[in-house]
Amino acid sequence: MNLQVQTTILTNVASYINHLLEEKLSDVYTFHNVQHTRDVVHDAERIGRASNLSDEELQILLTAAWFHDVGYTETYDGHEAVGVQLAEEFLAAEGCAPDFVERVISCILATQMPQEPRNLVEKALCDADVANLGSDTFFEMSARLRQELKAIKGEIFTDDEWRAVCYGFCKFHRFHTEYGRKVLGAKQQENLRILESQQTFFFENASVA
Repeated sequence: MNLQVQTTILTNVASYINHLLEEKLSDVYTFHNVQHTRDVVHDAERIGRASNLSDEELQILLTAAWFHDVGYTETYDGHEAVGVQLAEEFLAAEGCAPDFVERVISCILATQMPQEPRNLVEKALCDADVANLGSDTFFEMSARLRQELKAIKGEIFTDDEWRAVCYGFCKFHRFHTEYGRKVLGAKQQENLRILESQQTFFFENASVA
């Protein structure tokens, strides 16, 4: 697949996903929103390039990154299956080869928790999907996820309960790529130390505006 074809497909995918998320996704999605998808695409490219992926692999990675959460426009639980269906339909209409589509789908499905990526492209997407764990935005994004779960699923956590959820994820999650382990993992450990140092939970003070 030449560079011109790659650029065209990615441009069309980005336009389609941005429009779909902006038009169909409710404002109660304070975490899994269009900005999260854009952030994952950005982080996926950063991780993919650091992992020395080929142009074709980057194309698969970024296409999957755009589609990985689009299923939230129709359902919360099982959104990956919806995303797979939308990806299949759109990419087939774009004339993408079946092997390309299959690899994109495999990447999308790899982001399901618990993550079980089978190759470097899938590992890069899985790391990008939870890159906020190893970033300065960890506490803000955790507050947004807490708010989203309350609004959509009616799940209400006390401050201590939510701190325990975040602490467990921060402590036990392992990034899959070398970049993830070295770069994101270092910040993850900083965030973990902050959590461990707190006697009372403070996520409710993070900005969700």
